Amino acid sequence: MSKSCPAKRPSTGNDLFTSLSIEIDTNFDSPKKTPQITNPPLSAAVSDQRLSPIAICAMGGLAIQFGMQPILIQSYVNSGVSPATLISCQEAAKLGLALFMLRRSGPEEFESSTKGWNLATSFRVAGLPAIIYAVQGYCFLIAYKNLDPVSFNVINQTKTLAAALFCFLLMGKRQSNVQLLALVLLLLASLVIEGIIDLGAVVASQDFTNDSVDELEGNNIIDQDQNYSLGLTMILTGCLLSGLAGALAQKSLQIMGGGRNSFLFTAELSLFSAGCLILSLVFTGDIVGVLQHGFFHDWTLKTLLPIFSQAFGGVCIGLVTKHAGAVMKGFALVIGLVLTGLFQSIKKGEALTLNELFGVILVSIATTLHLRYPYKPSISQIPNI
Repeated sequence: MSKSCPAKRPSTGNDLFTSLSIEIDTNFDSPKKTPQITNPPLSAAVSDQRLSPIAICAMGGLAIQFGMQPILIQSYVNSGVSPATLISCQEAAKLGLALFMLRRSGPEEFESSTKGWNLATSFRVAGLPAIIYAVQGYCFLIAYKNLDPVSFNVINQTKTLAAALFCFLLMGKRQSNVQLLALVLLLLASLVIEGIIDLGAVVASQDFTNDSVDELEGNNIIDQDQNYSLGLTMILTGCLLSGLAGALAQKSLQIMGGGRNSFLFTAELSLFSAGCLILSLVFTGDIVGVLQHGFFHDWTLKTLLPIFSQAFGGVCIGLVTKHAGAVMKGFALVIGLVLTGLFQSIKKGEALTLNELFGVILVSIATTLHLRYPYKPSISQIPNI
């Protein structure tokens, strides 16, 4: 009696997938093809220039704080308050706020960020930028005493260009041609916003060549006691030091050891900055005046407002540097200049000036260009995987 063959069941997609899987898995004798590894597409090698939500919020917070700070100081800091006591309290408040935010980041983040912490490593990471910032402040002080305000403000706006230079030298971060153009536009925007380039005078005055030039010459008269060469050297040195410190901070936050926690870095920077401030008070003799008049001479309760505002700005700077970079920090600060004009106009009940409106346009164009046209390495520069 012949055995009947079982009926053949129609194949389904799952059966086909199973048979293919079995064939692939059990086909050991067939030669295996080595997959061809090629260069990744160009877009994959370029870091994404879109800002993260943290970067956007931090840049917004920094711009608002930077824009409000001059108004807070003018309104709530009396003339008798010692700058040294004000700055030292700002650093102490920044230290406390950064440690609080670090603790609030969660037990795992706190433990991983502080594991293996020691003073030597902390000084190498944050101490050097703190010392550089202290020397930069000293250079700016000498420059301000030996330069006219226009020259000082013009050269002072090159700090973002210096940051881009040192980010390239220390980290290899290049700027595209369009991004370089955006940085020049940002420099121009800051000069327009601060009134160094006065568009209103050009538009309104028919006799600009006579009246305005005479006014500029009057503003740029150099005191006999001023040393222009020394002032120029100091302001250029200060701008370069500012760019170097920003690049070192970015390297510590983004690269070294997988990237340092921004709150921890801000706390360390405040600690070493306070130490530099104390040393400067001792060596310059300013501590005598503090001891004679008292640490809190001419303070009021409202004096705490600009102190906490500056502490908030310091924490934002750490976040911006980590998540966006030192160059984008410069963009946030110029946006803060725009907001300063806006806040002052609101306070006085006046409309924005032509310079401020044109500055807003220039900052918007520069920011858009810098974000949309990042540097793209050529195919030959992309390493094989």
